[in-house]
Amino acid sequence: MSRKARLMFPYIVQCLPETRATLQFDQAAALVPSWMFIEWLPQLLAYIPTERGLSAVQLVRQVAEDYPGSLTYTWRVSQQDW
Repeated sequence: MSRKARLMFPYIVQCLPETRATLQFDQAAALVPSWMFIEWLPQLLAYIPTERGLSAVQLVRQVAEDYPGSLTYTWRVSQQDW
């Protein structure tokens, strides 16, 4: 994933419920190494209780399996909002 693509990630996730590209996004995201989503964990966790939640859960789950330590702080902080 290029730097430009990484920087567009939050915008793409925000547009998911408005488009029919969710399945395509999920398939493409599965091909990206999970460490590339670590910097976007706060945004992904914020999307979980929304319409974008299913895609976010899949990405967060993969990061948690591969890099559990990367999720600890972000998870604790985000739980306060739930």
